Order: sequence, then structure tokens, then C-alpha cells
Amino acid sequence: MQRISFSEENYIKWIYRLSNGGKDTVNTSALAEHMKTRPASVTDMVQKLAEKRVVNYEKYRGVHITDGERHGAGDNPQAQVMGGFPGR
Repeated sequence: MQRISFSEENYIKWIYRLSNGGKDTVNTSALAEHMKTRPASVTDMVQKLAEKRVVNYEKYRGVHITDGERHGAGDNPQAQVMGGFPGR
């Protein structure tokens, strides 16, 4: 997998949290609201993450974490994805 920046990691963590642990699709407007940023900025970042194959993004449908990212490489994928997340 390509390197993930700190900002990209924060997006992944929010997507994970808002998607009930990677189970549901997240609306980009909801993601923007929770991250306190513009929807256009969220769309740009989500598209970058989709290019890296970390998330699946469909315009007008939303974003969800890919199976590979959700399951992770180790024994505890939730800890890997959620490590250091605010409130955890």
C-alpha cells in the first residue's frame, strides 16, 4: 500500500467511525460536517484515498472503507485504524 499522510489517516478514521466500523457507506456531506470542513475538500480527499485503494467512493452514493483496509494486516484491525483517534 502507498504511504498514508496524517491528514489521510484522519479521514480514514472518521470514515471508519461514521460507518459503524466499516460496515456502512458514509455520505460525504456528513463526513464534512463531522470534520468541520467543506464538502468539496472532503470529495477531493476521498478521491485521493480511492486512488490509493483505501476506500471505495461513488459519486452521489458516498464512501466506505475497502475490505483490505477494514480487515488490516494484523490481528486487531480496529486498533490499527482507530489508534490515536480522538475520544479513544
